[in-house]
Amino acid sequence: MLVYGVVIALTLFVYLFANDLHYTKREVDRITIVFFFTAYLLLLCLRDYSVGVDTYGYVEEYEYTRLLGWGAAMDYGDEEIGFKIFRMIVQCFGGARLFVSIAAILIVVPVMYLYQKEAEGSIICISFFLISLLFEMFFSGMRQSIAIALGVPAYYCVKKNLKIKYLLIIALACSFHRSAVVLLLLYPTYHLRITKRWLWAIIPSMAFIVWQRDLLLGWIFQLAGEEYTYKYSYLTGDSGQVKLMILFMMISIYGYVVLDEKKAGKEDIGPRNILLLATCIHLFTPLHPTISRINYYFILFIPVAISRINNRCTKQMCELRTIATAVMPMFFIFYFFVFKDDSLNVMDYRFFFL
Repeated sequence: MLVYGVVIALTLFVYLFANDLHYTKREVDRITIVFFFTAYLLLLCLRDYSVGVDTYGYVEEYEYTRLLGWGAAMDYGDEEIGFKIFRMIVQCFGGARLFVSIAAILIVVPVMYLYQKEAEGSIICISFFLISLLFEMFFSGMRQSIAIALGVPAYYCVKKNLKIKYLLIIALACSFHRSAVVLLLLYPTYHLRITKRWLWAIIPSMAFIVWQRDLLLGWIFQLAGEEYTYKYSYLTGDSGQVKLMILFMMISIYGYVVLDEKKAGKEDIGPRNILLLATCIHLFTPLHPTISRINYYFILFIPVAISRINNRCTKQMCELRTIATAVMPMFFIFYFFVFKDDSLNVMDYRFFFL
């Protein structure tokens, strides 16, 4: 935890220093986000293989398949074909450390690009990322993390209405992790015009999902296949999912109450729609951890939604927005250090050379 504390402290220092140099708010946000995610990328590249539940397994399999020919390596294991090809290409150039580092670059760089381009509040963006489940996921689940990162170019295809490229990117993401098929929900969700008037239906719908989620989840698993009823059992227990579920619900309602829809464009409404989708999905997570794995693809966009909502509030909600902008980052950072669960074994960070 000390290493993460140092990174967060340095990030706050960079933010305050950039402000003191009288850069524009946009420049300060970009500098801060690039600094934080560069530091985060270095932590991913320099971590010991004990950091992250799945890291050692990926490394062990990488070293074993290096001894096999291409044909045998393609047949080995049950990973998706895109990941196997990626692994074999890297094997031509180096060992496991290179593999871990290139995977980290593929994961972090698109996320950093998304936030420095689309988010409009660096501290709230970074602080939410700390508690978003993605912070620890990127240390552990290499295949799915690359698929999640491919959600960034998919998002830009959605924004620009490039349907064919969007489908091709989803196909590529699915070649790393099959769960990426849920990115098909991104296009219709982004383009819906869900306004404040929908609150009368949104809140009762959330209540209904919570009330009947056992039944609804059973139907979902029937459609998805029996394998998901036993996968990821190591994530069960006090995973903090109930707390995050409540937090997501509060943020979603906040987004509809605060945002001035007369000021908002599609680039503001779209992320808010994705926030609502992530909230609805997360209502099921206390029942089964697999749901949170599916929701990673949409949680990625929540910091964008929050920051853009805060910058386009109604006049009546300006005071609430000002308080929330100060309180949210403090709460998220406090939550990270005090309540953050460590089911993926990342909090005890170790450098590989120590």
